[in-house]
Amino acid sequence: MKKFIKHTKPYGKQQRGMAFIEVMLAALVLVVGCVGFLKLQRIGLQSSFNDYARAQGVAISQGFIDGLRGNIRFLGVDKADRTGSIVSSAAMAATALPQTKANCKANVPETACAKAVLDYHKYVANTYMQRAVPGDGRSVLCYAESPDADLLGYMRVTFLWLDNTSSAKAALTADNCPAFNDRPAGDLLTHSVSIYAQL
Repeated sequence: MKKFIKHTKPYGKQQRGMAFIEVMLAALVLVVGCVGFLKLQRIGLQSSFNDYARAQGVAISQGFIDGLRGNIRFLGVDKADRTGSIVSSAAMAATALPQTKANCKANVPETACAKAVLDYHKYVANTYMQRAVPGDGRSVLCYAESPDADLLGYMRVTFLWLDNTSSAKAALTADNCPAFNDRPAGDLLTHSVSIYAQL
């Protein structure tokens, strides 16, 4: 007796490989992952740069204050001698160290000695500012004495900078410096560091 074996054919063709929609979904997931990784890397670099600039700003501000303290008797009594700003400048950093134009040991006006002392410390501060945040107008050091007559010699020194993603923004100027009792405006609030000190 013969046995008959019935062979059945599957409906449709058997699936082989990956469907086009699956390839597109895999590519989409890969692209989204790459974009996310690049964004995280950018944020990490920006954060590292700002941390470095903030640490350098503290050192520059403290050095400027210490320099003024060491020459306090030459600064005179005029508040204008202790209020101003230093806008980072590559040209200033490339020039020779400014020579003292007044012999402060002789009988000369206090304003002449004050200008000579400030010119020297501005040059030194600008040199370090160029190393911390290279580029003209990428940082500014603001210094001001308290307007309160009872706080003579009490100063605020603020270091402002633009981060490494702000190349399209306008350069910083003395106008960005806050008043003694104010805070930096806008985004500069998170890109600033201030030190209060008694000279």
